[in-house]
Order: sequence, then structure tokens, then C-alpha cells
Amino acid sequence: MKKELRLKELVAPDDCFSLKGKNVVIFGGAGKMAASFSRTLLASQCKNLILVDQNGPNVRKVAAGLLKEFPGAAISAQSCRADDEIELRRLVRSIKQKAGAIDVLIYAVMSKPKDYYAPLPDYRQKTWDESLSGNLSGAFFATQQLIPIMKTSGSIIYISSTYGIVSPDFRIYKKVRSNIYGGKYPLTLPAVYAASKAGLIGLTRYMAVYLAEKDIRVNALVPGGVYDHQDENFYREYVKRTPLRRMAAWTDYNGPILFLASDASRYMTGQLLVVDGGFSAW
Repeated sequence: MKKELRLKELVAPDDCFSLKGKNVVIFGGAGKMAASFSRTLLASQCKNLILVDQNGPNVRKVAAGLLKEFPGAAISAQSCRADDEIELRRLVRSIKQKAGAIDVLIYAVMSKPKDYYAPLPDYRQKTWDESLSGNLSGAFFATQQLIPIMKTSGSIIYISSTYGIVSPDFRIYKKVRSNIYGGKYPLTLPAVYAASKAGLIGLTRYMAVYLAEKDIRVNALVPGGVYDHQDENFYREYVKRTPLRRMAAWTDYNGPILFLASDASRYMTGQLLVVDGGFSAW
């Protein structure tokens, strides 16, 4: 019998979007986007949710908060650098003990080392290398190490950015004088961010083809900017540049991540799901 005829029919919402019995790992688990994803993944009945981040205290805090909202859920927090081979191997052993194997891997790391927002003429190689290592190299090594414990029909999702597919409009940042994320430099868009997010798109397509014979899908979510109480001048210019005339809310990406993680996207691989309010449409 042909493989296509043996597939379960996807008709009801539960057929398409349920994560019942699935084990999910999120790198960058201490971040706001990962925390938002987690609520929807848990509501969709994933069996185990494993949050991974190099900041151990923060990722444990996120896990504790989710446990209050989803009492009894199997949520764990792991401290691990995605670009550290020894730590990754230790993580794999831990995951095998807790869950046996995984169904979904989400890479949502956002590395911002010291002086991350420095202007281009002053950008230091150390800052560039540290950021690139977390945002891009870590995605490769995390995938490399976790492939052996991924189930057939698994899904890998890299979180890219609209700035991985289009250049930033620097006029948006021209009048910005503050930075809610700290440091001595105003909010801007560093070149390393664009380079790493574009690199994730190339990695998505490479891994999609490489892992196709294992029936593991690889796609990238390409989000636009999220409102996070940024400088008012930045907000005003960003909204002006966006056809839907607003920035995203964190939860605007929960539906797309569920689509990519679930059987709803089982015939999709090597693709970009762009969710940016139309920002990249013009």
C-alpha cells in the first residue's frame, strides 16, 4: 500500500492540532517568546515540555510559573549552552531519562552579549562571535546532538526574523534615544542579528533535505516585531511601516508555532512561515 494511503486523515481540529503524547524541547526557554509558546503547547496537551536555556535560574522561574498555570503538567527546566558540545551531550542524556525521545524541537535562542547594540563602526569581533554562536551555531549543534533521539515524523522549528529576509529600515531607529533592554546604546538592529537570522533560513533548508529520509520536518517561523514597551519613537515608526498598523503581541505567534509543531503542517518542510503584519510585503 502506498505510504500516502496509510496516513491518518486530518479532518477535525484535534486531528490537526493536538500534541497529545508528544514531547517538546524549547531552546531559549527563559525568553518571553518561549514562555508564550509554552502555554499553547501545554494547552494542546503535549506530554512533556522541556525548557532549555543557558540561564538556569531564569528558565527555572519560567517553568515554575507555567506549573502554576498548568498544575500537574510535566514541565522541566534544563541549564545548557546550545553551542557547548559537552553540555549538549549531558542534556541529551537527561532528556532520554525523562522523556525517552522527542517529537518537537524549537530553537528560539536570542543571544545578546555585552555591547550587542553598539553602532556598526564600533562593533567588536568578540560581540559578533558570541552572538553568532548563540543565535546560529547553537541551532546547528543542538540539532546535531538531538537528532538521534528525535522520533520519526518529528518537527524542528527555527525562530528566524523578518530581518532575515529583508533589510531593516534604519529610519525606524533614527530618533530612538533609549533601550528597554539595557546597556549604554540606544535600541537599533545590529548586523549580526540579520546575519544570524538569515543563516537560520539557510540551515532550515539544508536540514529539511538532510532529514527528509528520516521523516523529520524542518521549518522556520519568521516573526515580525513584538510590542515590548519600546521607545515611543521606535513604536510610532515601526507601526507606520507595517500594513496592519500595529506590532505583534506575544501570543500572535502561538497559533503559527502550534501549526508547525503539529500534524497540521505534516506535508510542509524547508519552508518559511512569515507572520509579520505585512512588514515584508512592501
